[in-house]
Amino acid sequence: MKILYRLYYFVRKLLFPGGFALLVSLTTSGQNVCNSSLAIPNGFSIDGPASGCGPFAVQLIDNTGFSDVKYIYTYNGESATELGGLGPLENTRYTYFAEDENTSYTILQYGKDNNGNDFYSCKNVTVRAGVKPLYSYTQCTRDKGIELVIPKHEDNEDYNSFEIKLGRTAYTKTITSFDLPYVEAIQINYPDVLTITGLINGNPDNCSNSSEPLEHPDVVATQTGIDIPFDISIDTIRLIEPNRVRLNISGSLHPNGYTIQMREAYNDYPNQAFKENFIPNSPIEFELPDPSKSFCFKLSRPIGCGSFEFSPEICTTPIINSSINQNGKINLKWVNHPEAKNILPQPIQQKKQLSTSEINKGITSKDIPNNIDSLSDFISCGTRRVCYTLTNHITGRFIDYDYNSVSISNEVCLSVDSIKAPAISDIISSIENETISIQFNLVAYWPNAIEKFYLYDYAPDSLKLVDSSTSTFFDRPWVDTGEIQCFQIGYIDDCGIQAEPSERTCTVYLRDSLSTILNWTPESPFVGSEIDRYEVLAQNETTGTFESIYQASIASPFSPNLENFEDEALFKIATYSVNGDISYSNLVSLPLRFDLYIPNSFSPNTDGLNDAFLLFGDIDKITSFSLRIIDRLGHEVYRSDSPYFQWSPEQREEIPSGVYNYFISLENTEQEQLNFNGHLHLLR
Repeated sequence: MKILYRLYYFVRKLLFPGGFALLVSLTTSGQNVCNSSLAIPNGFSIDGPASGCGPFAVQLIDNTGFSDVKYIYTYNGESATELGGLGPLENTRYTYFAEDENTSYTILQYGKDNNGNDFYSCKNVTVRAGVKPLYSYTQCTRDKGIELVIPKHEDNEDYNSFEIKLGRTAYTKTITSFDLPYVEAIQINYPDVLTITGLINGNPDNCSNSSEPLEHPDVVATQTGIDIPFDISIDTIRLIEPNRVRLNISGSLHPNGYTIQMREAYNDYPNQAFKENFIPNSPIEFELPDPSKSFCFKLSRPIGCGSFEFSPEICTTPIINSSINQNGKINLKWVNHPEAKNILPQPIQQKKQLSTSEINKGITSKDIPNNIDSLSDFISCGTRRVCYTLTNHITGRFIDYDYNSVSISNEVCLSVDSIKAPAISDIISSIENETISIQFNLVAYWPNAIEKFYLYDYAPDSLKLVDSSTSTFFDRPWVDTGEIQCFQIGYIDDCGIQAEPSERTCTVYLRDSLSTILNWTPESPFVGSEIDRYEVLAQNETTGTFESIYQASIASPFSPNLENFEDEALFKIATYSVNGDISYSNLVSLPLRFDLYIPNSFSPNTDGLNDAFLLFGDIDKITSFSLRIIDRLGHEVYRSDSPYFQWSPEQREEIPSGVYNYFISLENTEQEQLNFNGHLHLLR
């Protein structure tokens, strides 16, 4: 648009030197009603100029006399059917506000004539952007003057001459665009007002007047310092990449340009300038020799007042290290802004802010103490990518002039897609009262709340989810499968981040055996601690408590002494960790020696002494039983399938005294098949 407007001015200067306003419509369309057969040439007129500097108000005069008339002040070639949606107005006054660049608008008048037919009428207006002439000056502190500079710059291309005016001294001078860049030293009677006006063919443009009050600067040091217009300064220094810097410079636009000096922080400035003859009409960028160090910059230039002008210095503050671990902990390290070195002492004040940018969460900032150069942070809930930038606001006084600059670090971004919450690393599994109890703690720091814990059955090639809980323990029924049982624990936090499964924990399994030897598995019931020792515990048949009878540092077979047990020998293994934790195995009963006493005589005479033939000993350990008693002729006289039998034949049964033979066949609880036979004396 700016190029188009400059073309318009070139044509206007060439063809209409008197300043005729050329109206140009920027809209063309096949549906444009301004070009239709229903368009009339003078349905309305503009009361006043058709161009002006925004805010620019137009007043329209209706020339039709029709009653149904509407106006669209920003018509852009829409079809007749679209006009109702453009917010047509009935009033004839409208204000266009200032634009960033010169803009042409089309005003559309439309409605119905007295016969009910559609009509259209169009005119164009131009709103100037109000670009003022670009100039600068340096105030000379020794001889009460200024050095005025009007540069050759695109902002001055719309004007073919400039008027320079000092209001108090009646100083007036006009220069042409061919004199640019223009430099002049002017004596000032303070206070005064400097006015620069852009002229088009000798006429002032109502957008172009620029005035500047002039006060003589006081060189005496003051408590607050003084602010000088167009003072030379590095306003912003930004690391657009770790090894590339961008300087934004302000100050007088002198055509002789600036000298840039650079030093490595904590070193002096070299004698040779870094860059010379630099004219600050745009930011300047260049490479840095070492992205891990801070570099400082200052400006200087000669001025027509007979001296040099210097800027305060500003230094880079690079973020030199950034990392994120698997637990979501972020570590940052940067180089602090050093104390300044300049021609005169330059005390500075700093205000550091660390900006954090997260997707879908925007940018947040927090103040950072000046004396630290590192920071640890944790990802916030739901974050998948986070970026950091350090901004350091530097303020101070250079000579007696106030200044403030901003040093912006390089941006560092970290992806958190691969982050897993820390695995649970403190687990104990134990078997008690026919229940597997698994207790655990989340030892590693994790900033987010835990939503749920998960229990997995462990297998070498797979994990099977078997339970979930919001508490830090699981209870599972213990079933003797003949195999070791191992588990892993995981969890998910309230941000949806899932932890890696823990290391496996295994209950110590004491194997059931028909022998008198105890064997148990060596896999550890502890996660986060080593096994210190094993203890074999035996149950006291009198008190019911378990007592330690053996200790070992490894899982090795052990044969206990069973002679002290009468009814049942019950054992379990206690496993101790080096931290003092205890885990218990399942219970196992070892087989005791099977004792059975068979009398060889009895006397069924009802005297209450030895009246019946019966068995004594571990009768309750007999699971199947068969008894046959025969006389000396081979006749069966008694049979029983119960080990609790009692044979006491009465006198009338005609079973005389004598010797009989018995045959016993049985199976005990240890699955032993036993046979007994012998002579039995029956005494009357």
